[in-house]
This record gives sequence, C-alpha cells and structure tokens, in this order.
Amino acid sequence: MASAHTTASAVRYAKSQRGVAFLRKDEIARYALQSPLTLRESETI
Repeated sequence: MASAHTTASAVRYAKSQRGVAFLRKDEIARYALQSPLTLRESETI
C-alpha cells in the first residue's frame, strides 16, 4: 500500500502534466452522457 507521501507525490506529478484533469463522479457522469465517444449498449435490459 502506498504511503500518503507517495500518493501526494503521484497526484502532484499528474497535476503538472498537460491534459490531466481531476473530476468528481457527477462531472464524469455528465461528461460521459454528453460525449458521443462514450460506448453504449445497443439494447435495454
């Protein structure tokens, strides 16, 4: 299991990279619903 310091370092590194975004669950869901690139099942259950 990663230490808090290692996790913080990884997050800091990721945030410093161009094109990286951190989103909440609701933001991810909204993006997925609006994106034509999101894979969808062809029939309902």
